[in-house]
Amino acid sequence: GIETIEPLLQTIDSIHQNETSKPLHRSLLIACLLFPIIEKALHFDFLSKDHTPHLGEITQLTHATIRDIVTTSFTHFPRRISAIVSYILSTQYRFHPFSGRVHYPPRVFRHKDFPLALYFLKIRALNDSELMPVYAGWRDHYRRFIQQHDPKKHHSPPTKKVMHE
Repeated sequence: GIETIEPLLQTIDSIHQNETSKPLHRSLLIACLLFPIIEKALHFDFLSKDHTPHLGEITQLTHATIRDIVTTSFTHFPRRISAIVSYILSTQYRFHPFSGRVHYPPRVFRHKDFPLALYFLKIRALNDSELMPVYAGWRDHYRRFIQQHDPKKHHSPPTKKVMHE
């Protein structure tokens, strides 16, 4: 179903209180605010019309939503944060595509903001138990990728350091 803002914010608040005294990365907080809006827009613009959007359409809608809501509401909103939020939100539909066909291409794991997108999926999975196997699959594939491509890193990504500014 379509997620609402409040449970996502409660989950991220709980994570913040339990795990760290440092604030979470701003892009994760903004993603919590915008994800339900993206979900509703996708439903209205595509799914209600029996059209399954492809990743390009999802990315365009995400960019437009961020531009319309965030950059028009805040005069000095950093482009870098907008780009990270856009990536986090669009990637959720790669993690859990409407088609149901999940692929784990290695290039996805190389994106510098992948750990943030994965962390946001974790936040969503903590709210929706049906997403926990999706999160676990991506987390496990990412861990294997890291171990195969950087033998020095034996810890479990994503690290808490990456999630904070």
